[in-house]
Amino acid sequence: MKKIMATIAVAFCALVVFGFGQTAIATPESDYNQLVDKRIAKLERQGKMVKSWSKGDTDCAEVKILQANFFRAHKDELVSEMVVQKVEMKPHKVNYFLIKAFSNANRKLVASEYCASLYSS
Repeated sequence: MKKIMATIAVAFCALVVFGFGQTAIATPESDYNQLVDKRIAKLERQGKMVKSWSKGDTDCAEVKILQANFFRAHKDELVSEMVVQKVEMKPHKVNYFLIKAFSNANRKLVASEYCASLYSS
């Protein structure tokens, strides 16, 4: 009887450990999604300073709102690119990647607007 109870206890423990192990496995995409969501939430909180007294604070808050909107609109592309580039799963590394992507996108936009203004004159 003791052998049967011991076997059942071991089997139960193995099932519990195996079950927790399966739920603990996370994909890089889900981790990146969580980090991007946290970044968007933080930017939105900071963007609420738009009604601040200072012109500098207002300008900074507007940029934060633009960043949050950009990250939300391009989230899937950004996450896919982070997976491809194997960005370390650290908040500061992910934030650096996101800021760089936002800057590159704006640089291309400004360059295309500048070129369009040259040819329209």
